[in-house]
Amino acid sequence: DGGIFLQHVRAMKGRRYWVRVTAANGEGWGAPGVFAAGSVRCLSTPGPPSDLGEVTVAGHLALRVQWRPPLDSGAWDTTEAILEYLVQVAQEGGAFQSLTASRRVQGNLTSLLLRRLPRTRLTVRVAAANVVGLGSFFTLGSPVAPTSAGVGGLGIASAPLDSGELGRGVGIMALPGPCIPLYAGPCGPSELCLAFDAPRDTGWPPFEDPSDALSGG
Repeated sequence: DGGIFLQHVRAMKGRRYWVRVTAANGEGWGAPGVFAAGSVRCLSTPGPPSDLGEVTVAGHLALRVQWRPPLDSGAWDTTEAILEYLVQVAQEGGAFQSLTASRRVQGNLTSLLLRRLPRTRLTVRVAAANVVGLGSFFTLGSPVAPTSAGVGGLGIASAPLDSGELGRGVGIMALPGPCIPLYAGPCGPSELCLAFDAPRDTGWPPFEDPSDALSGG
């Protein structure tokens, strides 16, 4: 009827296949048609990034996230292209049900600077995407479990625990509030004495009071 036929075929991940199609009518089978593009490779979504290399406070209400590419980019190796990464940020303990930030970056990048974040404890997760779709997340602080199959007998690292995974949080800092002036006046020949108290707002999230939060200036 001139329509386009679509057939789904189960295949093994990472294997290459030659494909040909043959039609039949009442007289029998015709000549096979071979796909001119050559062999096709069976792919899956990529594994999670192999590590969240660094998640650090990077200034006023900012966070820098760095990660490493997946060990499995879709075919049990790293030969397939990663098209983009999805970086999600949520409040610690929220299981990513409500996102604080969500950013997509190009697949050739492995770092991202997030700004204007709330001053609280946040956790981060990152996933890679190829032509098939988005893979599983690597969550900051989540365990890494080996898969049952790999290359040369070695397990490919993955972290499929993204559903409901809480992860470990990192505190977001703001600039400290103003110091509290107490006294400014002469206290000797050609000398001024300045007395002030520490700011009430140190810039750290509530309930966090590190000993090195402030420095004089």
